[in-house]
Amino acid sequence: MTMEKTRILVVEDEKIVAKDIQFRVRGLGFTVPAIAATGEEAVEKARQLNPDLILMDIKLKGEMDGIEAAGRIREFLDIPIIFLTAYSDRKTLERAKYTEPFGYILKPFEDRDLYTGIEMAINKHRLDKEVRERERWLRTVLKSIADAVITTDTKGTVTFLNPVAEELTGWRLEDARGRNVDEIFSVIDERTGTAIEDPVSAVREGHLEPDIGVRPVLVSRDGREQVIEYRGSPIMDEAGSVGVVMVVFHDVTERRRAEKALMESLQTSADIVGAMPTGLLIFQREAPGRVVLVEANPQAEALLGASLESLIAKDLREVWRNDLGGDLAERLVGVLGTGEPLDADAVEMRGGRLNGFYKVRGFRMPGDRLGVAFEDVTERKRAEEMIIRALHEKEVLLKEIHHRVKNNLQIVSSLLHLQALKVDDAEARDMFNSSMNRIRTMALLHERLYRGGDLARIDLEGFVRAIAGYLFRTFGEDAERVGTDIDVGRLQLTLDTAIPCGFIINELLSNSLKHAFPSGRKGRIYVRMTQDGDGTFHLTVGDDGIGIPAGFDVAAGGSLGMQLVRSLVGHLDGSLEMDTDNGTEFRIAFRELEYRDRGV
Repeated sequence: MTMEKTRILVVEDEKIVAKDIQFRVRGLGFTVPAIAATGEEAVEKARQLNPDLILMDIKLKGEMDGIEAAGRIREFLDIPIIFLTAYSDRKTLERAKYTEPFGYILKPFEDRDLYTGIEMAINKHRLDKEVRERERWLRTVLKSIADAVITTDTKGTVTFLNPVAEELTGWRLEDARGRNVDEIFSVIDERTGTAIEDPVSAVREGHLEPDIGVRPVLVSRDGREQVIEYRGSPIMDEAGSVGVVMVVFHDVTERRRAEKALMESLQTSADIVGAMPTGLLIFQREAPGRVVLVEANPQAEALLGASLESLIAKDLREVWRNDLGGDLAERLVGVLGTGEPLDADAVEMRGGRLNGFYKVRGFRMPGDRLGVAFEDVTERKRAEEMIIRALHEKEVLLKEIHHRVKNNLQIVSSLLHLQALKVDDAEARDMFNSSMNRIRTMALLHERLYRGGDLARIDLEGFVRAIAGYLFRTFGEDAERVGTDIDVGRLQLTLDTAIPCGFIINELLSNSLKHAFPSGRKGRIYVRMTQDGDGTFHLTVGDDGIGIPAGFDVAAGGSLGMQLVRSLVGHLDGSLEMDTDNGTEFRIAFRELEYRDRGV
């Protein structure tokens, strides 16, 4: 609060004196928002204006004097009040004390008396308010914490108990306040049954916790016994002396029971760990960056080829001494810091106590301990290298087979091409070309498998575009006026399904290029394929050409190519439909063939 903003209500029944006080106060840098002449008027203006300070004359005209008016105002406003009076008799001052005034200024007064009184009152009110707020905050904190808290003065007289302390001791704050702490905080040693006396004196002397070996038990007001842990804290005053002693404690009865159960469980766990085929090492953090071995099961000793006695208390890096294990040792130590388990599936070790491949798992344990479980997986690793080698050899063999098949298909295609060159009949030559296209379709399939890297499945989009590209090149100028629209997404097919599907697309595209666009007609050919959620494929091949003659039965008649299409659809266990409303469109639905073992 700055001096310029301090608003002072003047209460004085003598008008001349009131004006003089107003003049003096303003001259000192304060403001006077109003002057009141009676006690009733003072109460009302204080309620309306909420001033920062009141200068109150004790003797006022009317039924209410300044002392009574101050008492009324303090009921609803926490502001400093300074009494102005010409009376200094003991009786009047004693009566005024009950309103907790912040000072008295005797008439007649000087400017310095006013200034000093106002400044001291404002500062004292601010400090008192801070102290009250701090005390209120401290009591709120102490009431809300989970531990029990008792505070005493330096003589050991109880001044405060929080609700948890009331519950544990059986004493209410109003009953305990003013009593000696030994009566409220009655503690005995669980082992000897003797009383632990005068904890306040012990705290003053620097003994903040019970002696080692003492197991304190709190005896409540109704005789209940609870195992506790406690600690004392001296609170210093401004002179640096102990002003307040605080004892903080909590019930650990259930924890003690849990510890006992845990010890029994650990014994059972130790028996189980001892029977495990996996090696287990347990390390304890001894200092930052240093963890030492404290326990190992028999399997760990056997794998390390050393006894526990020879390794106990040694650092992890010394126990885990291997050419390739140094980095792993550092990562294991890091588990204590991060708390995240470390898993290493097959770490190669050599040149130390471990030689071969090991599966290692590091995990943090209670009590700042590190567990390291490990097992020898050398034989499994060797079996995996053999499997990988066999798979690689198989892949090389399959690629070689695909390569040889492609060569053989090329030989057959070349023979057909040479034979076709010697044939004059156009229909016979067309049959040779169709056969070469079918052989080329099979060769393209093997080419896609060989280049794709996946010898079991083929990417459909690249396969279909390769078939269409080859056919368009084969038909030459007749195909240049025909556009293509291919949309098969990212679908893949197994080899058993891709072969008949490829032949079907080859035959239908060939038919469109041969018959759908005569006499220089332009148009488009399209291939689309989708897959339903149930796995059914839907293949659509069509064109916007002249269409098929009326009366054509797709299920019965047709060329060799159409007979081949029907046969291939049957091989896929699919269905075939034809639509001639706008050009020609074939719709085929089928499911992927399951692999059939062909034997040897």
